[in-house]
Amino acid sequence: MVLEFTYGACDALDDYTSYLTPDKLDDLYAMIDGNCVGLGIELKLDTEGLRLVGVIRGGPAFEAGLKVGDKIIKVGAKPVRGLSLDEAASRLQGSEGTAVDIQVLRGDGSTRSFRIVRRHVEVESVAQAKIADTEAGIGYIQLAGFQKNSAEELDKAIAALKRQGCARW
Repeated sequence: MVLEFTYGACDALDDYTSYLTPDKLDDLYAMIDGNCVGLGIELKLDTEGLRLVGVIRGGPAFEAGLKVGDKIIKVGAKPVRGLSLDEAASRLQGSEGTAVDIQVLRGDGSTRSFRIVRRHVEVESVAQAKIADTEAGIGYIQLAGFQKNSAEELDKAIAALKRQGCARW
């Protein structure tokens, strides 16, 4: 009961605070390593289901057309409303190569069904790198997260911008 109160208190603070259960800690370590098996999504509990707060570019969910803000309301034939984040998220987990059926509520109120096959997902640290001002030679690099390979990805992005004529960022 104490853990449930702790989880609820952390979850109510803001969108960025949560209690790490052992399963969530394993997921966090997989993210730090920069790879995992799954759908390639980041979730937050919502009153209607699971709200997507991140969709990893190149992952199965991204390729299926899921978007940040979509809400997963069913996994298989079972609704996720009223479940804890861990319970609902555990329904999405499975072995590589297996499929999961989900129903999603879109921002416009429409619902859509998806069948997504779980697979290995590489998490990129650098979400984008571009020249922000060509005349001044200013570059922009967006870091989406920090993994073991973040420094290497950042170095590659800086080198690519330098080759394009970027002098400052």
